[in-house]
Amino acid sequence: MATPVFCCGFECGQLGSVGQHFNTVTGSPSFSTTTVRSGTRALRCNTSAATAQVQTPSLLSVADIIGRIYVRFATLPSADCTLIDSGGRIRFKQSDSKLYTADSANNL
Repeated sequence: MATPVFCCGFECGQLGSVGQHFNTVTGSPSFSTTTVRSGTRALRCNTSAATAQVQTPSLLSVADIIGRIYVRFATLPSADCTLIDSGGRIRFKQSDSKLYTADSANNL
């Protein structure tokens, strides 16, 4: 059985601090305490023609990544965009409003 290397439901409520889960922050991602799936917080990337992302160094050297995400769009993106990028990608395709998996060679 695999040993978890990284588990986070964004309950810590901290971004970009040394020693925190997500030490690389681009744009203005934040935490929502009103729109959550479970718990008290959810990551919110509220962008307009810009990039917002968080990154953790914990996953950079891991060969196999198994994960689960829940996505909620308040407004659907007006362009194709990447939601998760960790070798394998989860992308939103604007023309049909669907989510797809991709890799670095097949990028929708």
